[in-house]
Amino acid sequence: METKVNKEQLEEKRVILKGIPSAERVHPKLIRLGNGKYILPPNLKYSNGVYYDFDTTNTSFLVCCKDLKNAGVKYNYFMLALYDPELYGVDPFDPTLDDYMIQKTLTECYRNPWYYLRECSRIPVAGGKSVPFRLNRAMCAVIWLFLMGIDTYVTIARQIGKTTAVVAILLWVYIFGNSNSQFLFLHIDKPRASKNLQDLKSQMDCLPSYMQQYQKIDYETGKTIKGKNNVNSMENAFNGNSIITKGQPDNAENAANLGRGLSQPIQFFDEFEFIRFNDEILSVAGPSFITISRTSKENNAIYGRIFSSTAGNLDTNAGQAAMKLWNERIDWYEGMYDEYFKHGESYLKEIIQRKSSVKVVYVEYPYYLLGKDDDWYYAMSSAINDKMRFRREILLQRLHGSSESPYDQEDIDAIYNLRRKPIETHVIFGGYTLEIYKKINPKNVYFLGIDVSDGYGQDSTVIVATDPYNDNEVVATLASPFMPTHEQPKVITFLASKYFRRGPINIERNKATALLDTLMNTPLKNRIYYTSNAEDTEGKEVMDRKGHLVRQAQIRKGYGVITSTKTRPKMFELLEYYVRDFKHAFVSEQLIHELQSLIIKNGVIKARQGEHDDYIMAFLMNLYVYHYGKRLHMYGFQKGKPQSASTNEYNYTNMTKEERDIHYSQLPEEIKMQFPKPQDLGDYKRKEYGKYLQAKKQYAGRYNTGGNDNDDVFNETDINIRLNEDITEDNINMQGYNVPSGFMNSMYDKDDEE
Repeated sequence: METKVNKEQLEEKRVILKGIPSAERVHPKLIRLGNGKYILPPNLKYSNGVYYDFDTTNTSFLVCCKDLKNAGVKYNYFMLALYDPELYGVDPFDPTLDDYMIQKTLTECYRNPWYYLRECSRIPVAGGKSVPFRLNRAMCAVIWLFLMGIDTYVTIARQIGKTTAVVAILLWVYIFGNSNSQFLFLHIDKPRASKNLQDLKSQMDCLPSYMQQYQKIDYETGKTIKGKNNVNSMENAFNGNSIITKGQPDNAENAANLGRGLSQPIQFFDEFEFIRFNDEILSVAGPSFITISRTSKENNAIYGRIFSSTAGNLDTNAGQAAMKLWNERIDWYEGMYDEYFKHGESYLKEIIQRKSSVKVVYVEYPYYLLGKDDDWYYAMSSAINDKMRFRREILLQRLHGSSESPYDQEDIDAIYNLRRKPIETHVIFGGYTLEIYKKINPKNVYFLGIDVSDGYGQDSTVIVATDPYNDNEVVATLASPFMPTHEQPKVITFLASKYFRRGPINIERNKATALLDTLMNTPLKNRIYYTSNAEDTEGKEVMDRKGHLVRQAQIRKGYGVITSTKTRPKMFELLEYYVRDFKHAFVSEQLIHELQSLIIKNGVIKARQGEHDDYIMAFLMNLYVYHYGKRLHMYGFQKGKPQSASTNEYNYTNMTKEERDIHYSQLPEEIKMQFPKPQDLGDYKRKEYGKYLQAKKQYAGRYNTGGNDNDDVFNETDINIRLNEDITEDNINMQGYNVPSGFMNSMYDKDDEE
């Protein structure tokens, strides 16, 4: 990453170059061909104007590169970047470096923060020594996002280098990245904030002497100019950067005053979930930070906020307030790397903006993905010796100190330990992330539970796919607090066409009237779960238009799953049943988080104040339909039979009369009533097929409220779709009733013409 560097600052920093001119120098590992070209050693790669050093002595960067590659990231080697190949194999700490190579090293550091972290950054350890900075996947993501001006929120286990890595990248910005910028270090109290500042100074003390910027020489007067340096603040004598420290406020008024003073382009909130009035601070500081960050961006300077924290206590005001920011986040996924390199920074920021109202990316990795093993786990357990602290600080669980949960804590713990990361993430329509936890077979039957919102950022529209043949285990989720109502049918249609082609769609009816009305005018209508609360009108002939409209309204009321005083208790009884006996079904981290946040108050189970239950309700839609739903065979699901029984094609050409009777009985009544009970194939004539088509056309005009009686709304394509034939992505139509493919064709003899 190349940043704009103040020319006067460079002039002050310049050293007088002495030694052999560049063209005459001989690099021990490079062969210069002239015109800036080289014959490279095997482990120095070149791509798109940048070299990549696979021979670095800092093996943590190589391990991180390998981990990303194993995770499927294509552009996994960016942290090995090297702009100047003549620095390949050069040790910045070599005391024999001449001024020429020193200047080259400084120039590379100005241009390339990854080189600085990889080759120059040192971390002090006990005994007065220092070790190279160690990179892991979590802090690689945080640094990468921060350098693009994207606010990040990171939670990883203690003692894995979270604060150390944040301080290391901020030290690079302090020395090389910016000029005339102020940094803020905010912590639970002033001494801890000052401790982070001291850690930064200690890291600077470990740098080569030519990089330390405590003082400079005024070449005109010959005097030494020192920057301000005390316990609570420091200044850079070369570039005008400064760092100040703050502790948490004592009351809301002081929090507002503190927020109004936060006009720094670089802000570091450490242990954010334990800082009192953190929501008030951010609310007041928001406009100032937006203004200063916009100015920094125009000047091509580094800007951004980093929030780091141990998982908080949800019974404290600070923990609850922090959830306001945490709940509006977008979760980090490593596919962002490739999205950036493929589509650019603007594309990635647009996704973040659509998914998060606060534009904050949340980065969380379990300890076992950051190089720690079971021995470390047990050692930390012994050292902490406090179950609640261990769960927060090592297992990253946000907990209530005195739980009001309706479920046993042991059950919740077991479910939490069974959570999984998605095996794939697919971005749909540029802003909605489908998280897939289990390989999807489009031929299989899945239940889609949907809880919708208005798209204004309060609640989320959540779609949860479950496998009814595997204890209703969560297969995939998609959620967005900003999905507008006009895009909801499009997203559902796409998912039901490409990923989940079979099975009922269980939409929570209470808030989804407009969505249901839209979907009922599509082929997807016949996959929406329907309860025939209008059966008393099914057989009545209504001739006048008013009666017809009344009947249609009664029919529409049957679509979706109603949440009422009658059904809601049943739903939460099912949830308790699954918490107790099917712990492996939850899988999704966000679903489990909402499960942890449920409380029981006055006999009613609901989300704790400031929390949500959107994932829970979408999940419950599927459980309720699975256990209480009627006529589920209409949607291709046969309870008690293996998935293969619903997936495999059946040979209908040699079907017996009894078999045809069985399949006929499984048809919906409104279709069955349109034609007579099947007989032997030889008894059917072509005219019977004509009657069938006519009946179908009448059915379509009768129930497709968006159609016209004279429209040819039930053509051959529609029939194929309704008979569950293959669906193309170009024609985003959904299956209708899950009648087995070929069944209707078995009811007449195509070759038997009059």
